[in-house]
Formats: sequence, C-alpha cells, structure tokens
Amino acid sequence: MAKLADLLGNAKRTDLYRVAKNEKVPYRGKKKHGEQMNQKELDFLFNSLKSVDKWGLHPHALQRLQQKGIEATYADIVSTIHNATLIEYHLAKFNDKPDPRVILRAKAVVNGHYNLHVVYSLDRKVVVSVWMNDVNDKHATLDWRDYDKNFRIRGLKY
Repeated sequence: MAKLADLLGNAKRTDLYRVAKNEKVPYRGKKKHGEQMNQKELDFLFNSLKSVDKWGLHPHALQRLQQKGIEATYADIVSTIHNATLIEYHLAKFNDKPDPRVILRAKAVVNGHYNLHVVYSLDRKVVVSVWMNDVNDKHATLDWRDYDKNFRIRGLKY
C-alpha cells in the first residue's frame, strides 16, 4: 500500500499538513515524463495499452471532442496507441483510488498543423480526455519540477 505522501507526489508541505488534519486538498499525483523513461518502461506502457481489446470512452472525452470541435473517430483516437509519442505517465485519482494514466501525442498531423493528444486510464481501460496541440508546441514552459524521474511505473518489475 502506497503512503499518502507518495500518492500526493509534489504536493506542498502545507497540503500534507492539511491532509493530516482531514482537510480537503487538491490531489497532485506523481508524474513521470516520457523523456525520463527508459526503454523498458516505454515498452511496458505501450504493451499495456496494446493489450486492451476495446477502450471505453469516458463522457469527458466525448465532451472535449464536442467542445473543441475535434473531428476524430473512435478509430482515430485509439490508433494513437500504434503511432504516438508517450508524453507522460501519472497517477490521477478516481473514486479515491490511484488511477494510472498515460498521455500520448499522435504523430499524425491533422488540420494542417495539429497533433491529437489522448489520455488513457490503464486500470479502467477508458479514454479519459482528448485535445489538440499545434505541432510546433514543444511545451517550452513545462515545469520539470512537476515530474519525478525516479517514479516507478506501477506493475513493472524493476
């Protein structure tokens, strides 16, 4: 069983204190960026994604498609598993339990200059969210302090 501090990841010390006092705090799960992963970790996560026969679509993902005017079919979304860059692995929270997720960035370019991004919940086997980013967006403002290069992928034997 993981310690609460491990699940909160990079939470501020004051947040941990508030948790100890049973106050509500925003959940800040641990994250590992794809660039921090070794080949064994990447292979494990892609194999985990590819082992799922049928991905569900969370209502939030459908809502995002509609809100953002993204014209993507179910096949377009799920095909990112086979032609994408793994951006991030993180533990989100769902029903008060850790929910391991990955974010993939499709290599395919749509509408001239966008890549589809897809969030997969590995345990629940659902697509949680989708969005588009410009192909030239390399996230220069990314705060690497939010990521832990030593964070272990759940289920992988090290």
